[in-house]
Amino acid sequence: MKRALFITTLFLAAGWIHSAHADTLTVTVQSFNFAPNSVVIQLGDTVHWKWVNGSHTVTSGTGPGDANVGAQFDSPVSVGAQNFYYTFTDTSGVYPYHCTPHSFLGMTGSVTVEEPITVGTPPYDPFKSWSELKQLFQ
Repeated sequence: MKRALFITTLFLAAGWIHSAHADTLTVTVQSFNFAPNSVVIQLGDTVHWKWVNGSHTVTSGTGPGDANVGAQFDSPVSVGAQNFYYTFTDTSGVYPYHCTPHSFLGMTGSVTVEEPITVGTPPYDPFKSWSELKQLFQ
């Protein structure tokens, strides 16, 4: 019984240590500005754009002349205390965005998405580890 409890505890601890944790980063939308206008996140993270004032959009692409404008994400024109969330799950890279009505005023930003940081660990064999642990007490 103690052995089963010990092995279960090890599996739970290993799962906790290696679990992925996605973050959410907030960008404020106000006064013809995104703040910060450039962010770096990891694949699987979410960007939360939070309106403080003004009528704005968050639209993927470099501006109205971009052939793929709005293809990745496109919030509707929002006024006041609105929120828009987008989770970057596809591929790493640089994702430019802008406010459609105000891109000519320089209301632009970018999200740089990096691959998740992983920590390599040797494969875990609970039975081998149990044998090694028992030897310590013999």
